[in-house]
Amino acid sequence: MFRIQKPKDRDFIILNLTDIHADNCDWSPDHKHNAPLVTTIRQTIERVKPDLITLSGDYAWAGQNESYVHLGKLIEEYNTPWTLVWGNHDQERGYELLDGVVESLQQFEHLIYENGPKELGRGNFVIAICEGEKIIEGLIMMDTHNRVKFINKDGNEDWGWGKVFPNQIEWYRENVCKLTDLGCKETMVITHQPIYAYKLAIKNALKDGIDIKSISVADALKGEHFKDGYDTSFGINYEDVLTDNFDPAPTNITVSRDGVLLEGTAYSYVNGTLSVPAGGDENVTVPAATFTNDPQTGEENGF
Repeated sequence: MFRIQKPKDRDFIILNLTDIHADNCDWSPDHKHNAPLVTTIRQTIERVKPDLITLSGDYAWAGQNESYVHLGKLIEEYNTPWTLVWGNHDQERGYELLDGVVESLQQFEHLIYENGPKELGRGNFVIAICEGEKIIEGLIMMDTHNRVKFINKDGNEDWGWGKVFPNQIEWYRENVCKLTDLGCKETMVITHQPIYAYKLAIKNALKDGIDIKSISVADALKGEHFKDGYDTSFGINYEDVLTDNFDPAPTNITVSRDGVLLEGTAYSYVNGTLSVPAGGDENVTVPAATFTNDPQTGEENGF
């Protein structure tokens, strides 16, 4: 069991990053994905100022080993403890390849990780957040594996996303009991694939008649779709993102969807890269910027 001390006189802050899905080439400084990738991670860490960074899977695809090291180097710059569980894409080519990634990450001073019992998968372990000698929160890291076989409704064998296995549930119970015996009353679980109870929790939090797939980022920030008592909740559901790159990069842009001006919280614009959640056949418009040459420097200025 690892132990981390809580800072005195304030809350312990955890920042969770997930599903980065970066290839080796995405970390190249001249790749179009590099600026939004690195800037987003940097700005998030610098704004949140976490005491612990948790990563919950799918950082790259199995075989893209350099990507994991690049991510580790970036996080290490902040001298903040960080920990992780694996996603299905991280381990889709088997444990031998994943164990090689684990070995390459051992160079990082602030990484908190162990494989745990190998019969449970990779990366099942416990972190105790302490106030002095007292454990005030148990963080239970659990592997949800790659894909698993199951029998579908037609009675045929099929493949589905990974999950927590029965022997892991027993391991979880044992560790909760250990933490309880040590005086810890609160625990949190970090997994890549959400357990089924998460689906029920979202359903219970949303107001009647609300489909989570219809909620935009801007709407979610307002919290108007959630019932009383869930007003600090945030949840959206979308798969696709529209992106475009501007070179040179204009400043003070406006973005419209089907002629309707979007709020700044409904899209991301970083170093000339615009990202907008896709929503069907709509048109996303950014008015053309005007550029002028500075007569003294010869540089182009956008406005």
